[in-house]
Amino acid sequence: MADASFTSTDPRQLALNTATGDLLLVNGRFSFVSGLAAVAQDIVVTLRLFMGEWFLNLDAGTDWWNYLGEKFTDQNQTELHSEIQRVVLERPGVESMSNLSLSLASTTRVLSISFTAHTAFGDTTISTTVGDE
Repeated sequence: MADASFTSTDPRQLALNTATGDLLLVNGRFSFVSGLAAVAQDIVVTLRLFMGEWFLNLDAGTDWWNYLGEKFTDQNQTELHSEIQRVVLERPGVESMSNLSLSLASTTRVLSISFTAHTAFGDTTISTTVGDE
């Protein structure tokens, strides 16, 4: 049986269905991701998790509560950039990030986030959304 432990050289974790966020099953068995795919998945999960949402670690996730209901101004957009950078750069395996862009659909209140993450396993472009989709 394969070892499912996490290490700094192989951040292996359960794979998630990118469309639904559910655990990915292949032939009725759990699937795993490692390396760049695991780091990318970890970033997206952390960005979509509201800080205080997970009862086992109330500090996990992104502090979206400070930005909900606020107008999208230059000042809070700068603060939001900083919050997203903080969250991404804290993820294991991430060395830096670039090309961060945000786009808010005001009618649906969905925030689109896109950036390039430079990791120990290579570069990956992350595009995700936060809000009611």
